[in-house]
Amino acid sequence: MTQPMTQPVATTPVRLDRQSLEHAARTAVGATVALLVARIFKLPESHWAAITTIIVLQSTLGAALSVSSFRFIGTALGAVAGGLLASHFGPHFYIFGVAIFLLRSVSPASR
Repeated sequence: MTQPMTQPVATTPVRLDRQSLEHAARTAVGATVALLVARIFKLPESHWAAITTIIVLQSTLGAALSVSSFRFIGTALGAVAGGLLASHFGPHFYIFGVAIFLLRSVSPASR
């Protein structure tokens, strides 16, 4: 049985511990596999499979509500990072997976 994730606080420093890296890897692999499966089956708007996977792999509802402002900021930064990466590298699933891993690794909300 897994332990519930603790709620992050605004003053939590960014640190790369084992639990954060495992969660980042799980999120990156899950979102990338979901995107690939959706593309294999030629589903319309396959990006929603990856987005749904990322949401499902997040913490509990209470923790999600308490960090909603961080999520809003993270969404805006993720959109900017995604736009820059897509314009530079194009739509490659491996770039997507690496970007999710790196962004999730340094995210204070992943603690």
